[in-house]
Amino acid sequence: MDYANSQRVKVWGTARVVDDDADLLDQLRDPDYPAKVERAIVFTVEGWDINCPQHIHKRIPQRQFTPLIEKLQGRIADLESQLAQALAKKATS
Repeated sequence: MDYANSQRVKVWGTARVVDDDADLLDQLRDPDYPAKVERAIVFTVEGWDINCPQHIHKRIPQRQFTPLIEKLQGRIADLESQLAQALAKKATS
């Protein structure tokens, strides 16, 4: 699911848990990670579809919009300062 771009892929199929195939489990082992692979889930994909984005609600990660909000807040602060200066100047004239 890609909420930001309103895209998704549906996958249909079956899955099975494998815990007794030493060759398969060895293929899944990461040589840089000292854990024992205990089981695998093997998926058989029978079909897939790219769905219509009509009912996907926009969700944007916070890290993506935080800089924009900070920029807008800075601009608001600048404008408020300018307004306060203009009002103070008008009050003294």
